[in-house]
Amino acid sequence: MITGKLTDTVISQLVGRSKIYKASDGDGMSLVVHPNGRKWWRFDFKHHKKRNSISLGVYPDITLSIAREKRVACLKALAAGVHPTIGRDNILHNFCENQSFQNLAESWFSSWKKNKTEAHMLKIRNRLSDDILPWLGNQIARDIKEKTLLDVIRDIEISNSIDKAHRVRQTLNQIFKYGVDIGMLDMDPSKHLRHKQLSLVNARYPRIASSNHLKQIMIEIMNYRGHRNCKLALQFAPLVFVRPAALLNGKWNEISWKEKLWLVPDNINTKQSLHAVPLCDKALEILTKLNPQHLKKGYIFHSHSGTNIPLSANTLNHALAKTVSNGVERVTVTSFRNVAETYLKEMGWDDRTIGAQLGKSFGGYTHQKQNWQLNLNERRSMMTVWADYLESLTSSADQISMYAAVRPKTKLQTD
Repeated sequence: MITGKLTDTVISQLVGRSKIYKASDGDGMSLVVHPNGRKWWRFDFKHHKKRNSISLGVYPDITLSIAREKRVACLKALAAGVHPTIGRDNILHNFCENQSFQNLAESWFSSWKKNKTEAHMLKIRNRLSDDILPWLGNQIARDIKEKTLLDVIRDIEISNSIDKAHRVRQTLNQIFKYGVDIGMLDMDPSKHLRHKQLSLVNARYPRIASSNHLKQIMIEIMNYRGHRNCKLALQFAPLVFVRPAALLNGKWNEISWKEKLWLVPDNINTKQSLHAVPLCDKALEILTKLNPQHLKKGYIFHSHSGTNIPLSANTLNHALAKTVSNGVERVTVTSFRNVAETYLKEMGWDDRTIGAQLGKSFGGYTHQKQNWQLNLNERRSMMTVWADYLESLTSSADQISMYAAVRPKTKLQTD
């Protein structure tokens, strides 16, 4: 335990370690630092000869000065023979007891907007003023129930604004979680909304049903007339099988042109320390169109606003939604992973090879960390065969039968 009076400078220097530790401010109050860097105020005391501990809130939402005020209230309560939670609640009353949801939302927004772009702040501000505060603003935040929130979201869904409903739910989640963190609320009424949202509960996961369906989608992508980077991202996605987050957050410094590999870092694929994605010739051709100079900065598939802003998942999925125009069932970027897994199994490729390409785990974390190049040679061959099959779907030449594009009979070199 680190002892001594705290200051804002000292607190800013406290970073996460492998285990939870405390920094004491004296008189029973300490700042608990978690491995992820989160900091919580705790007050330890004895009441009726029993050791107790209560939370005083999260730093920096609860500043050092506010935490000390709470500590004084707790000590006064103890001196009067009263359990400190009563003293704590009296202090909280000054900040948040019986406050409206609008005050909570404004407090959250002030805390959230740090380091956000003007455009992003304006979008969230409009969401609050147009879709949330008119219905919830005057209500007491502590009294709002899950059903009230669900009614707000479902009213938006009924108007066929499904994406807006998802965004509103996500914002509500953030606001109520913030309320719990600062000690204003005892519970988060938005915690289980996702499992009850109609558009999620009743939605059937989009899938590519047949080779003709896949063919039509690939043709539609080739004929797409939207943003160039979006079109190339849609052409690239079926050739690599990565998750949408990895695709959108991929950076040029992750591409190894010499080895024809994309080394996806662990902050995208949490199951592995590093995920090696072989790049076939077609995939490299697409990358060359995007970056012929082989530069090493910015996002691979960046927004038209700049190389430091990635495309959004909605942008790609909305582009794919346009395939509905020719009677093709709507799919998402994730659908390419699912159809590839199904077809490659039917082509005769090994489950372990397919799983390695999809970034799935085999065994524990340590095993994965040591085998990030799992079946790499065979995966190179598999991805080349798959790319040839996809290209045949959109070419004027005869289409390759899925059952003709099978795994080569010869034994491939082991990795």
